[in-house]
Amino acid sequence: MSSPDGTRPTEAQPPNTPEPEPLDFDRLSLEAATPEEHRRAAAECSSGTPPRRWQACTWLGAWHLTREELVSARRHLEAACEAGHALGCVGLGAVWMRGGPIVTSEGLLRDPARAQAAWQRACELGEEAGCRLSNELKTDAK
Repeated sequence: MSSPDGTRPTEAQPPNTPEPEPLDFDRLSLEAATPEEHRRAAAECSSGTPPRRWQACTWLGAWHLTREELVSARRHLEAACEAGHALGCVGLGAVWMRGGPIVTSEGLLRDPARAQAAWQRACELGEEAGCRLSNELKTDAK
């Protein structure tokens, strides 16, 4: 069927839904993140483009760390640290220091040597917190 001007009517187009704003990992609350924000962070950690990918992995690692989900935290923070994201290394050191005396489904052995290595890497990458934590651990070990 033609319209009065002789042209064919166009099919109804769905309204343009704008892309959501990128997550701001520096401001995204670990305590108040919505399931949608968590899903988006996980997607970016899995397949995003660096450096945002490593920011997302670091945020996810910290999110799991606040819930004492150490195995999940380690997985995300290790990926970020290995890629050279200094804050990922700081978080990874915290995971190794928070471990316990036994391994559970979401727990890890406490490993100060691995914490030291992660914090030293953060320091080498220019993160002052890594230098401070590394030095504190060396001092405490004496």
